[in-house]
Amino acid sequence: NDFHDVISKELDFPDYYGRNWDALWDCLSGHAETDVLITISCSSSMKNKLGKDFDKIVEIFERTHNLCPEFEYELK
Repeated sequence: NDFHDVISKELDFPDYYGRNWDALWDCLSGHAETDVLITISCSSSMKNKLGKDFDKIVEIFERTHNLCPEFEYELK
């Protein structure tokens, strides 16, 4: 839930954001035409805490980047 809180606030998702993976894809693909760089610090720690959910986040970020190269992300 913390992830959804942060990303929806930082990317100014609409109030009706569903806070699930489908909603994340919908909002990111809708924002894909804008230049965005998302940096995930301490990604190894985040992966340990989130497990498969972390993999899903990266998958959605990668799909968004493939749709629109201006959407970028980095893991640190």
